[in-house]
Amino acid sequence: MMAGCPWAVFPNLSITVVRNRESGTCKRRRGAPLPASAIIAARALIAVLTAVTITVILMAIGWAAYGAPLPSHTTAVFALDVAVGAAAFCCPGFALATFIHNLDAAQPIVLAIVLPLTFICGTFIPFSALPHWLAGIGSIFPVHALTDALLAIYNPHTAGAGLRWGDLAILAARGAAGLIIAVRRFKWLPRGG
Repeated sequence: MMAGCPWAVFPNLSITVVRNRESGTCKRRRGAPLPASAIIAARALIAVLTAVTITVILMAIGWAAYGAPLPSHTTAVFALDVAVGAAAFCCPGFALATFIHNLDAAQPIVLAIVLPLTFICGTFIPFSALPHWLAGIGSIFPVHALTDALLAIYNPHTAGAGLRWGDLAILAARGAAGLIIAVRRFKWLPRGG
C-alpha cells in the first residue's frame, strides 16, 4: 500500500536524527552560519523528497509489473496526499527523536511504534477486518487518515478528484502537534544516555 511511503518518513527521520545528534553531526551543523530552522527544514525536505521518489518508483513498478495504473482523475490529489502525508510525518519523527537517548535504542523504539500502528491503522489489514475495539484505537493515529486518503484515490466509486479534506486536516493537526513537541525538546548536543 502506498501509505507506507509517506509513513516511512517517520521511522527513517527519527533514526537519522538520533544518529546525527549522537555522532556530533547536529552539533557541527549548528555551528554553520545558517539558522537552525533552515537546517531542520532541509532535513525534512530531503525526507519528503525521498518519500515522493520512492512512491514514484513503486507506482512505476506497479504499473509495469501488475498493470495497476493511477486513475487519471485523482492523480493530482494523490500527489498532494503523498506530499502532505510525508511532511506531516516529519514533525512526529523529529519529536520522537527527542525522546530517544542513544542510537542503540533508536531502531527498537521506532519499530515498536511503527509495526503495531501499521497493522492496526488499515495499511496491511483492511480496517473493516479489525475488531471494533482495535479499529477504534487505530483510528486515533494519523496513519489511518493517510491510508483512508490514499485508498479513496483508488476507489472506483470516488467522485471528483478524491480530495478528503478531513483526512488532510487530521494529518496537518498531528504534524503540528509533533512540531510543537520537537521545537520544545530538540537538542543539538549528544545525549549519550
